[in-house]
Amino acid sequence: MAKYHVVKFIEENSVTVVPISWVEYNMCSWPPFKSFKKMEDYVKNSREPEPSWQKIRVHVMKSTDSYEKAVRLEEAACYTSDLNSEMEDVEELSGRKRKRPVDPDSSEDEINYLPSPPKINTYIQRSSGQITEEPQPPFHAASPKFSYMSCPSTANSASPRSVTSLGNKSDECFKRKVFRMLESIQQDVKEIKQSLKTSRGPVPTLPPSCPRFPCEHPDDLITLEGMLKDEDMFKIICDFLSSIGGNSAKDCTKRILGKLLSTSLSLQYNWKGTRGVKLGFSTFVLINKLIFGAVRNNIICSAATEVEVQEATKKWLMYAKDRDGGRNQRANLMANVIN
Repeated sequence: MAKYHVVKFIEENSVTVVPISWVEYNMCSWPPFKSFKKMEDYVKNSREPEPSWQKIRVHVMKSTDSYEKAVRLEEAACYTSDLNSEMEDVEELSGRKRKRPVDPDSSEDEINYLPSPPKINTYIQRSSGQITEEPQPPFHAASPKFSYMSCPSTANSASPRSVTSLGNKSDECFKRKVFRMLESIQQDVKEIKQSLKTSRGPVPTLPPSCPRFPCEHPDDLITLEGMLKDEDMFKIICDFLSSIGGNSAKDCTKRILGKLLSTSLSLQYNWKGTRGVKLGFSTFVLINKLIFGAVRNNIICSAATEVEVQEATKKWLMYAKDRDGGRNQRANLMANVIN
C-alpha cells in the first residue's frame, strides 16, 4: 500500500515527497516548519496534517510505499517527467517489481500510468512573434495532468522555456540534497557534543599529598617526578591536566605547562640545560610523559605526536622571559638606554 506521494507544486514548479494523508483533491497541506529535520520527521513518519496548515495546489507525480524510494524518485524528477520508467528501474534494482493496480472501471485504452500532458493550442502572431495560449481546463481532482509548454520548433531544438524550467528544477533538487546533508551533519555534531559532555564527567580533584600547582621551586618538580612513579597518582594528575583543554596540541601543551610551572620557575629551565645557567627540563622523564598523555587525552589533540609536544615545550621554555610583562620591561629598558 502506497504511503508517500512525489508531488509537484504547480506555482513554484518544485518537487518534494509528502505523506499521502497530506494530499486531498490535489491540495497539499503544508506545515510552517523552518527546521528541515522536523519537516523530515513529519514526512518520514507520516504524521497527520494539522487544520491550520497552508493548502497548496499540487500535481501527484508518483506514489510509493517506501520513503527512501520516494526520495530517489524526487531526485529523478529533476531530470525527467516520466517517473513510471524511473519507478521500474528502482523496482528492478530492489528485486521487488510489483504489478501496477488497474482501475476496474477503466477500459484498456484508458489505462495510462503517467497522465499525458494537456494539449495547449498555441498561436504565433506573425506581426509580433508573440506566443499566446488558449486557457486550459482546470485540473481534475482524480487525474491531475502535467502542464507542458508546447510551441512549433525544429525537431532537434528545445524551447528556451523548457530548458530554463529543467535548470531550475535541477538547481532546486541540488539545494534540497545539500540542505539534507547539512542538517544531518548538524545533528551529528550535536550528538557528538552531547556524548562528550556525558562521557567527561566531573573535573577530577588532586589529593592533598600532591604538590601545589604551579610549582615554584626545582625541588617541587623533583617531588612531582617521584610521585608519578605511582600509576594511580599518574592517572589522577593526568586526568586533572587533561581538563584544562586547548584548541591544538601546541595550545594544550602551553596551557598545561602554565599550570605546572610558575613563570619564575620556568625561567630556570630550557630543554637540555646550560651548565651553570639553566637546568634541563628533558631530565624529567615522567613529567614529560605526563604532559604528553594529558595532551593526547584531549579529543581535539588525540593524534598529537610526542615530537609536537616536545617542540611546543621547548618554545614555551624559550619564551618564558616574555611572559608576565617581561617583554615590555625589556622594551622599556632598551628605550631608556637609547635615550
